[in-house]
Amino acid sequence: MPWFLRMHLLIFPLILLVQIYVTIGLYLSLKKLFPSTQKLFKIGLSSALLFLNLFPILLLILRITNSSPRLFIFENNLHFLDYVLLFPYWWGLITAVEILPYFIEIDLLLLLAVLIRWSKRELLHKIFPWAKIVIVLIIMLHTLFRIYVDTYQVRVANHTVQIKDLPASLQNVKITLIGDIQVDRYTQSNKLKQLEQRINQANSELLFFTGDLVTSGQHFIQQGLEFLCRQTPTALRFACMGDHDFWANSTKIPTGLKNCGWNFLENNHQVIDYQGQRILITGITHIYSQQIETGHLASILQNAPQADLKILLVHQPAPFIVSTAEKYGYHLILGGHTHGGQIQFRSMGYTLTPSMFETPYYSGLYQVGNSRVVVTNGVGLTLAPVRYRASAEINVITLTAH
Repeated sequence: MPWFLRMHLLIFPLILLVQIYVTIGLYLSLKKLFPSTQKLFKIGLSSALLFLNLFPILLLILRITNSSPRLFIFENNLHFLDYVLLFPYWWGLITAVEILPYFIEIDLLLLLAVLIRWSKRELLHKIFPWAKIVIVLIIMLHTLFRIYVDTYQVRVANHTVQIKDLPASLQNVKITLIGDIQVDRYTQSNKLKQLEQRINQANSELLFFTGDLVTSGQHFIQQGLEFLCRQTPTALRFACMGDHDFWANSTKIPTGLKNCGWNFLENNHQVIDYQGQRILITGITHIYSQQIETGHLASILQNAPQADLKILLVHQPAPFIVSTAEKYGYHLILGGHTHGGQIQFRSMGYTLTPSMFETPYYSGLYQVGNSRVVVTNGVGLTLAPVRYRASAEINVITLTAH
């Protein structure tokens, strides 16, 4: 069973517990307010819980029976079962996790009121059931809308980056950063058209791609190559290797990009003359299948040619890569890989997303010493077929003097 299916099974028990807690809380609220229809609510909520988890239940059955039929998610085009099983599962997962902290807070307040024997605790017992119902309805609608917007609308994230001692002729130079396009059954015509429009509208002097052109297999490689080959900025285009590029075809993708004028950098440098200044671009290969060692990285960066502006391009923005690049005077570090977390939870003012456990540089603009780090959310998807609070995006960077 592929790793992403195993991941579904791994998180399923935890998510199911969250959903059960939320479902029981909602049922008890409805039962208190509408006791005459409690049986109907029990059947309806139980059925909804079962429906929202049909996809992981199917995977569990296949795992137990050691069966491996070709699931709909391995087809090249979207299937009606995506809409019946997969999308509802992820919507239910996200909704339950968003509801959870509010329900916990309400239950703790009720418990505290009982423990301290607050004289008006009965008032809370009347208000809080309504509060839970309202919370569920609002969050259900909010997550549905937010998932659609974040998944299918490609935004432009603008960054003004101050570079110390930036030459005057490089003032207001614009750089477009794209990454993790991951062309597949989910990332198709409408989304790619939006991405192309955003790139054209940016009209930047330089275009950088942080890798992951396709998600898996050979089927979408040609479509992805044709898309990137059409993108022609004013100056030059630079790319590096991504995890999924290596797994899909580590030769065909770099070769295809080179053949149409992209500069594909793998642990090497390129210096360009622009506006009378020297710009150094260093491309580092750091992916799961080819992780660069600290000593090798230091050797590459230490021996880099001198330049007025030094840019490092890498797929995975690991902390040691950022710190080493800052040590050797790189002004700008560009990365991807994280998808911005792809699914972010921001309950109670705290952001929680899986990518933050791999690297602190998972989305947006960061300052590390004299270096600036920009990590793009990218456009495509991995594991989940949706985004939430981590919009699909391109990044447009405008350079100014510090």
